[in-house]
Amino acid sequence: MKLPIDGLKIYNSLALIFLRNDLCAHIREAFHRLARQRINVNMLTLTATGGRWVGAGCISLCDLDRARAVLPESVRQSDIIYPVGMLTVFPHKSRTRLFFQLISAFYERRLALYATASATSTLSFIMDGHRLEQAAQLVQTIAELPSHHTPFTSRLHVRQL
Repeated sequence: MKLPIDGLKIYNSLALIFLRNDLCAHIREAFHRLARQRINVNMLTLTATGGRWVGAGCISLCDLDRARAVLPESVRQSDIIYPVGMLTVFPHKSRTRLFFQLISAFYERRLALYATASATSTLSFIMDGHRLEQAAQLVQTIAELPSHHTPFTSRLHVRQL
């Protein structure tokens, strides 16, 4: 039996920026630099393990050159992955069960995940931008969309003025 979900959204043409440091303040400063340049961060996550901090955020590929210009030198090349895409699932109820089923399915199909994030009503998976459609089809084999919904691909790029 498929698990019900409320929706599925696909974001493509993104770059994933990883910020790694012992101090959260350095990561916060890097994201503030992006904000001052009015670079929209579509997804932001922060993790602390064993005293090490890792921040990750997705920006539009259109903003990548501007982001490189303001990010610390250590981040500009080695910690940016592109093109990536973000698959966001809006789980109905079985949130944890769905998360683990999707992770397992992505692994079985060799769909590499670069990052995951969750919020109150979403599960987001950052992966190879060229395999998003394959991932969306895989989600639909595990989860059931409402009858009035089809996966939505965001083609809108927000540029702050």
